[in-house]
Amino acid sequence: MNRSTDLLAEEANALARQVAELPWGEHEQGLDGLLAGAKDGTLLGLVERAGSLAKLLDAVACRISGEIAARSERDAVDPLAKRMGERTAAALVARSAGVGTSRAADWCSIGRLLAARSSLSGEPLPPAFPQLAEALDSGLLSADAARVLVDTLQKVSVTASHEQVELLEAFLVEQARYVSVADLPVLCRRVRDQFDPDGIEPREEELRARAGFSIVHRRDGLLRWVIDAHPEAAGFLTAALDANLAPSRRVAFLDPDEAAVDDALADT
Repeated sequence: MNRSTDLLAEEANALARQVAELPWGEHEQGLDGLLAGAKDGTLLGLVERAGSLAKLLDAVACRISGEIAARSERDAVDPLAKRMGERTAAALVARSAGVGTSRAADWCSIGRLLAARSSLSGEPLPPAFPQLAEALDSGLLSADAARVLVDTLQKVSVTASHEQVELLEAFLVEQARYVSVADLPVLCRRVRDQFDPDGIEPREEELRARAGFSIVHRRDGLLRWVIDAHPEAAGFLTAALDANLAPSRRVAFLDPDEAAVDDALADT
């Protein structure tokens, strides 16, 4: 059984059946007419299934792109990407699939890393992160989530033991089912901090070194300020701007014997 493609076909057929069973709208035809007559809960169920399809499609795309990347490596006898007139596998995938280069690069790197391996003697080996690969093929992870997890596990692998990485992989795959893709990098940063022997201080020093300020004189006379602030400086700047620019009411201590003046409580 080809798990990812079989599941993709099943989900696609299920979505088609659900759409076909929707009642028609009064004045619309086509998909718009079907959706116009659907209840809120039905729409949410449809978009959830569409999301499952998107994740399974990511899994299939990663596998295909990973194989293209393998055939395009420099040590290949006749690199596929070069033969097709492209410098990299990602560029070839982007052109062939009609997607952005960044997405194609993710498909290639994830697919290459999660593909089955072989030893120097030719014996089959499991993927570098088998639990993550299984979750991707099962439609539990999107390519975006898989990329964040792969990046985290690779960085942690430098200092952590094999057993620790396996436990962490299981933890992250489970958490990714409940944590949004937008919040997943925050969780992964915390995880990396726990396994970083030097702590977060070196990264703070790097951010301070990269901080800077520049002024761009535009032709129309406006000045554009470009600020790259490290977290501590950004905190001071944000607090100062909020205190001086955000609408607020000034605190006033009035003598109870004196009549309150409306202007004293005016919103500035």
